[in-house]
Amino acid sequence: MKSFSIFGTIFGLIGIIMLILCVYFIFDTKEFIKISKITKGTIVDFYESESKDSDGYVTISYFPIVEYFDDNGDLYDYKSSSNTTDLTTGRIVDVRYNPADPRDARIASDFSDMWAGSLVTGIIGVVFTFLGTLFYFIGTSEKRRAKKALSYTKIIEARISGVELNTSIRVNGAHPFRLLAEWKDDRTNEIYEFKSSNLWFNPEPYIDREFVTIKADPHNIKKKNWMDISFLPKKA
Repeated sequence: MKSFSIFGTIFGLIGIIMLILCVYFIFDTKEFIKISKITKGTIVDFYESESKDSDGYVTISYFPIVEYFDDNGDLYDYKSSSNTTDLTTGRIVDVRYNPADPRDARIASDFSDMWAGSLVTGIIGVVFTFLGTLFYFIGTSEKRRAKKALSYTKIIEARISGVELNTSIRVNGAHPFRLLAEWKDDRTNEIYEFKSSNLWFNPEPYIDREFVTIKADPHNIKKKNWMDISFLPKKA
């Protein structure tokens, strides 16, 4: 579970950095809108950009080249980063440009061209922050359960009943194992089933006993319990 904590920390840091960049790009775009001027531009051509995925497939995208004049009548061209399908050759578009540097321009009427930086970093930031929080929560769950178990006053010796795969979790195509145990409360004639924390190796060959110790809250045995599996080896 330590690997989950490490992955969670790394993903979380990347997510936070991306969200900081998102905020920066938002303020940068707002400042650009504030100082820029609007003129009319014409899409005169498209340029190609190739990208290759992990399987070696090549994707070709086409991005517009826009020509526009500044207030001094000088002609400039701008290579957009937007591949919106409704941008066609000959189309007239609104262009925002920085009067101090007329080459610094964006297509004002295209959302992705204006806000691409903040949009991309925002999405990545939210996804990585969520995954980082999730991984960290999973990675530290056993420590939290063990710490909470210190306050449990009921000690149960439950009979080990088997091993199962926890199919609700899957990492790199593999599911973790859980040790199972059962105990009958003679006072109420109820049978309780307990499950250990997730184990990333098959514990079956290392089970050298018939019973395992369970710590539980006497008022809520079913939901508030913790299995002591310290007798099992630790995965390197």
